[in-house]
Amino acid sequence: MAAGYSAFSFHMSSSPAGRGRIFDLRLRKRNSPPDRFDLDALAGAKSGFSGAEIEQALIASLFTAFAHRRSLTTAILLDQIRATRPLSRTMAEQPESLRRWARDRTVVADGSEASPAQASNPAFAEL
Repeated sequence: MAAGYSAFSFHMSSSPAGRGRIFDLRLRKRNSPPDRFDLDALAGAKSGFSGAEIEQALIASLFTAFAHRRSLTTAILLDQIRATRPLSRTMAEQPESLRRWARDRTVVADGSEASPAQASNPAFAEL
């Protein structure tokens, strides 16, 4: 029997810089050059969005653009973002409970801070 390694990924909402990177990646995935969009405006439009919510806002925006026979634009994305309430607001109790659970059990994904689990593990000191 071989030993294995498993990582649990936990991500709720990110910083504006993190949201900007998510938009960049998701736009590239859909063959939309990110340099055609104001990523700073998109990332700063609304806090509390998770990566999955950003993905869904992008998908809804693509449908809107298609329905109006237009190319996807920053304005269409911003309209969709403004019309969406993230789960971190509508169901704040559940994400906060998950954050408390994850605080000592997971690694901070965007590298903005060391989690207690990272700070107490010498393996992370070299990273």
